[in-house]
Amino acid sequence: MDPSGHDAEEATTLENFLDALEHMADELAARKTEDINFKVSIRDDVPLAGILGKLVNQISIDWETHVRVENERRAQRSLELARAYEALQAKNDEIQRDLDAARRVQLQLLPSQLETSRCEEIDFAGHFESKDKVGGDIYDFFRVGLHAWAIVIADVSGHGIPPALITMFLKAAFRTHARWGLDADAICRDVNSDLCAVTGDSGLYATAFFGIVDLENGMLRYVNCGHPPVFVYRQNEDRVFRLEERGMILGALEEVSLTQSFISLERKDVLLATTDGLIEARNFQGEMYGQDRLLQSFHAACRSLGAEAATMDIVCSLIAELAVYSQASPVDDDVTIAAFRYLGRDEVGRSGIGKRP
Repeated sequence: MDPSGHDAEEATTLENFLDALEHMADELAARKTEDINFKVSIRDDVPLAGILGKLVNQISIDWETHVRVENERRAQRSLELARAYEALQAKNDEIQRDLDAARRVQLQLLPSQLETSRCEEIDFAGHFESKDKVGGDIYDFFRVGLHAWAIVIADVSGHGIPPALITMFLKAAFRTHARWGLDADAICRDVNSDLCAVTGDSGLYATAFFGIVDLENGMLRYVNCGHPPVFVYRQNEDRVFRLEERGMILGALEEVSLTQSFISLERKDVLLATTDGLIEARNFQGEMYGQDRLLQSFHAACRSLGAEAATMDIVCSLIAELAVYSQASPVDDDVTIAAFRYLGRDEVGRSGIGKRP
C-alpha cells in the first residue's frame, strides 16, 4: 500500500471526524432536539480514526435516545399540567359562584328603603362598597320600641369571608340586644360578650358606632367602640363638629370599658358615620383622604345642597368627592357610610318634608 495514499486517507477520515464533531457542537449549541443524526465513514486499517468515529456514532445514538425520552417526558408533564389547570379553574369557578352568593346575601342584610321609610322623623341613607366580593363592614338602621330608632356602623378587622360572617353576626346581635329603655353602653357590652364567644382566639375584632335616637325629643344616646369619629352638621349654625368620645373595640376582651354619651339633635341636623376605608383612601401620590378633608367635604355638601336636601344626596356627594380624589388608585379597604338627617316631629307633614316618594 502506498504510504502517501494511506496518509491521505487518514487525513481525510480525520477531517470528516472533525467536521462531525463541529456539526454536533453546532447542534448542541443551538439546543435542537430533533434530527441530530450523523455518521462517520471509517476504515478498520485506521485505528485512531475508527475508534473516534465509533465514539461519535455512539454519542449520536445516545443523544437521539435522550431527546426522544425527554420529549416524551415533557409531553406527559404538559398533559398533567393541563389537567391540573382545568381542575384548578373548575375549583376557582366554584369558589367565585359561592362568593357571588355570599355577596348577594350580605347586600340583602343592609337596611331596605321600605323599612327605613316607615320613620318619618328621620331620613336615613347608607352606602356600602366592599374591596372584595364580600366585605367586613356593616351598617344598619332599625326601630327600638315605639319611639326610637337605632343606628349602627361597624368595621371588622381583616378582609374576606371570616369578617363578612362576623358582620352578619353583628347585625343580628345588635338587633337582638337593643331594647327600649336600655343604655347604649349596656347594649354594646352584651354584643361584645356574644362576639367574644364567637370569635374565640381567631384574632378578629370590630370597631363600631352605636346610637339610639329618641324620636320625641331628638336625644341621641351613643357609644363609640374604637370607631373613627362621627360628624354632626348643625343646620342652624352652619357648622360641623365631631363626636369625639371613644371606647374600646369589640371582640378583643370579654370586659370592655364603654361610656354612653348624649347629644340633643336639632331639626335638620345631619349625622355622618363612616368606616376607616374612606378616610384612609389614598390618591395617586399616596396621600390619605383624612378626617379633616372628610369634615370639609361634608360641610360643603350640606351647605350647598341646603336644608331640604335628602340625606342620600349628601352621601352621593361625598362618594363623588372621594372618587375624584382617589382616581386611578386601587381601593385598599371597604368603604361604608351611614348617615341620617333628624327632621323632628313638628316638621313631619309640612311640604312633604321627611316623606319619601
